[in-house]
Amino acid sequence: MLSGQPADASFSDDVLMGTSIDLPSFWKQERVVAQSSSQTDPITYKEQDSQTLMQRDEETQTDKATEQGFQLLKSYDYQGLVGFLTRAESLVSAQLLQNIRSSAFDGYSVEWEERISATSVAHTLTNPRKDPDVVCTELSWNKTGSVVAASYGRYDHESWCTHRGSVSAWNIARRELDPSMPNFMADTSSCVICLAFHPTIPYILAGGTFAGEVIIWHTNNEEDPVFSVSNSDELSHQEPISKIVWIPTAKRDHYNLVTIANDGKILTWDPSNKLQTPLSGSQLLIGNVPAQFRPKASKSDMGIGGTTIGFPIESRTNYLAGTEGGYIFKCTTTNATQLSIIKRDRAQAPLSLSNPIQLAYTPHLGPIQALSCSPFHRNLFLTCGSDSTLRLYNVLESRPLLTMEPCSSQLYCVQWSPFRPTVLACTGGDGMLYIYDLMHSKSVPVQSYSCTSTSAASASLVTALAFNTKDKQLLATGDSLGAIRVWRLCSSLYTSTISEEHYIQRLGGLGDGTDGGGMGW
Repeated sequence: MLSGQPADASFSDDVLMGTSIDLPSFWKQERVVAQSSSQTDPITYKEQDSQTLMQRDEETQTDKATEQGFQLLKSYDYQGLVGFLTRAESLVSAQLLQNIRSSAFDGYSVEWEERISATSVAHTLTNPRKDPDVVCTELSWNKTGSVVAASYGRYDHESWCTHRGSVSAWNIARRELDPSMPNFMADTSSCVICLAFHPTIPYILAGGTFAGEVIIWHTNNEEDPVFSVSNSDELSHQEPISKIVWIPTAKRDHYNLVTIANDGKILTWDPSNKLQTPLSGSQLLIGNVPAQFRPKASKSDMGIGGTTIGFPIESRTNYLAGTEGGYIFKCTTTNATQLSIIKRDRAQAPLSLSNPIQLAYTPHLGPIQALSCSPFHRNLFLTCGSDSTLRLYNVLESRPLLTMEPCSSQLYCVQWSPFRPTVLACTGGDGMLYIYDLMHSKSVPVQSYSCTSTSAASASLVTALAFNTKDKQLLATGDSLGAIRVWRLCSSLYTSTISEEHYIQRLGGLGDGTDGGGMGW
């Protein structure tokens, strides 16, 4: 439309040849571009030498110290000394007597270490090389308290053992500790059911196998750790060895081994003869069991399978034995048959061992799994069994003083604390660790802890337990998966008081004010 025409005029198209029309934008800004450059100051370099100060070494030498021996005075005022002692004696004696009668520090104990408020797992140890079908059967700490050893095997054999047994040991004091790599490993031809470190020599470890062999290892010899293995003959065990312990002899710093097995034999071994022949032996026979405890149709010469053994403190000749039938016996080694003589004379009659049973206690309703003698009183001992009961006995009484049931599952282990007289621990088939303090409760554990990994589908059986006798903070447990857990206990579980020592003495003497030692053994 052309400008100037009326709005209603007719429209027409016109072509303007060679003409262009530019309409400038009212909103777009015109872009302005500029190019420029810059130059930094040139970089300069400078080298500078420096020289340290002169050094000088000096040495000094102290005078050699001379030891002065003790010499009596050749001349002194004898009368003056006598007079002083006469005047001072009555004062010192009166003060000492007052201190003895004072109760100001009763129940007080000095705490040299920082208190631990809660029990926790310090280490979880595993051995990936072990047979996957075996469980941890027993634990033992060595003399220094820095090495824990574990034996591996199975209890539920239906016939011959086809498993590869083994023992492993970890030094938890090492900085470079690898929890999944033991510092010592040894394989055996059958399951290892029990083991125990030597009480005074930290590298000597003894064990018993399913095949009835006693083996001694030297853990400091990596190339050939087996020191000795017992023979397999009629004088040795014919069935699985269930417990092995070291006992002191009359010879200073000399220890023998005592083993008990499912064949009912209790044998004493001298490691110095490399286990060639047992020194002596006994056989558990039902003939010495009181009539009210044994089956009615049983013959007197019927054997009883042994499961565990324990020696009270200060005793080398008396011991307690647990059996497969739930019986608990007080036994003696004084009438044991001397086997070293029989070994030299094969022409003798068939082997017949003496019966060591002297006294029987109220039995459990199933096999005895563990027995522990009190380290604070020789009359007290603990037992636990497959009937889910934990019992405290006094050797003066056939019936238990206390009966506890921490769970409904089978109990595998029980042990007294070596540092607190009234503290004990036990483990069961429910995967728990139970700790009792008899000063607080005689029926309920003061602490309970799960020993099963959170990733496990079900609870593992806790089949082994061992307090550390050197480091009072440590306790170890082993389970059916082969895992070893080292627990750091809270301070209340190992700090003893005078009151609990008095309490355990009353239990041991049955409340008569004496320790009952002469009456019990």
